[in-house]
Amino acid sequence: MIKDLPVNTNGNLTGDAKKELALIIHQEFHNKDSLYHQIKEQERFKILETYRKSVDYPILRKAYDKAVAKMETYKQEIIKTQEQFAKVGLDSAGNVANGYWRDEYGQNHIVAEVKELKEKLNTIEVNAPSENLKNKLISRLWLSTTIGEANEIIREVLGNGIIQHTDIKAISFQE
Repeated sequence: MIKDLPVNTNGNLTGDAKKELALIIHQEFHNKDSLYHQIKEQERFKILETYRKSVDYPILRKAYDKAVAKMETYKQEIIKTQEQFAKVGLDSAGNVANGYWRDEYGQNHIVAEVKELKEKLNTIEVNAPSENLKNKLISRLWLSTTIGEANEIIREVLGNGIIQHTDIKAISFQE
């Protein structure tokens, strides 16, 4: 099996090899199906779901769906429910809208809660746990001097059973 192939864990790790391994880590973290992306999406979903519940989004959505089904006879009802979405800062899909709504006199009104909601969502995006971990792993990869060290770092990211476990005590941490 591939995982049983021997690796010279005390061999020198070249700069080019480090670059290639760092690229693999970058690609793994940018993979939309990665665990870290899912964690970030779950946190984002929790914040949105909490806000949706606080503004009775399911009720609004139900009214919207009912109106769309009867579009020809209830166009005015659709317009009213869209205004209700705008007043709470959401679009009909439950996503954050532009943050203002226009009344029947053409005046714009700002939804204050939307600014706070957008800040929370941006904070999750910027401070995602995966970015911090990725930066730590890449930093540690750049500090590695042997193939064995790099092997363990890459195995931590990929964790797929193909890259064998390394006996940490057998790795020489000297160049």
